[in-house]
Amino acid sequence: MVNTNKTHYEKLQGYNFLTRWLHSARYKNILKIMAQFSAGRTSSEPIRILDIGCGTGKLYEILNEHFSIEYFGSEINPEFVEVTRKRYGQQPNFKITDQSATSGAFFAR
Repeated sequence: MVNTNKTHYEKLQGYNFLTRWLHSARYKNILKIMAQFSAGRTSSEPIRILDIGCGTGKLYEILNEHFSIEYFGSEINPEFVEVTRKRYGQQPNFKITDQSATSGAFFAR
């Protein structure tokens, strides 16, 4: 899914060659690790992902294209939570909370 409505944070990720390269390298490494993990699995159950500090949900977008996942994101920035809910909130394998991972409420859900 290509989203043309980028947040200021997302625009900064593509600010110059170095930041573009760093962000793309991070996601390439995650995909490589997930592929290795997935290859060794015998279960057909979705892989459960917990993304603390999920920002605008880019990891969900990337992993959901390649793997069967259940994604749970945590983000304390209200702007990011709102954007992410608008983008992916209708997806059955996506959940996000605006709770801090250090709060008891985070684990009570």
